[in-house]
Amino acid sequence: MKKHENSLTGIFFSALMGMPFSSNRVFITFKLFSMSVVKVIEVMSNSTKSWEDAAEKAVEEASKTLHNIRSIYIKEQNAVVENGKIREYRITGKISFELDHSE
Repeated sequence: MKKHENSLTGIFFSALMGMPFSSNRVFITFKLFSMSVVKVIEVMSNSTKSWEDAAEKAVEEASKTLHNIRSIYIKEQNAVVENGKIREYRITGKISFELDHSE
């Protein structure tokens, strides 16, 4: 257990350990755990509906061969325009996933 003398220290440790923060300056118990290793890959996807649908398709396709997917960061969005209308939405995204580790 650690007692935090000021709220900034509490916020820092709470964020670092992924724990909720209490501003009451009470004792906060942190669970010690091993650090995870996260890998990031860059993917491209497209959709005729929307950029959101393109992102959803990217995650859906990646999840067929990857597990422990944690997030997708959309790096770039663009579209194909034909005759003054958007015909295809495209995204370039970064998918992060936690690597397996042995204990």
